[in-house]
Amino acid sequence: PISTLPQDPFQTDDIDAAVSRGIAFLVSQQKKEGAITDRGHENAMTALAIMAMASAGHQPADSSPEGVAMARGLKFLLSDGRQDPQGYFGASDGSRMYGHGIVTLM
Repeated sequence: PISTLPQDPFQTDDIDAAVSRGIAFLVSQQKKEGAITDRGHENAMTALAIMAMASAGHQPADSSPEGVAMARGLKFLLSDGRQDPQGYFGASDGSRMYGHGIVTLM
């Protein structure tokens, strides 16, 4: 039988290229204060973007644009006013328990 697998299993393909474009888009959406969002729910959207970058192998300690964006996003999420005195993240951005759960998962 003819194998359809690439010769090099670590060779980049169309999926890798699409993921890279998606991550680049997320980085391009980062706001001055560090939130990564295009329309509200700053806590939830920033946490989702950080998880997407982490799932592609980026780390906030990296000096790459992705790593810098992750570190800025984390600093934003951990800044004053992002959570209430009880630790709830869903009030300040209006994402409620859904957003709080996303930030907690991140």
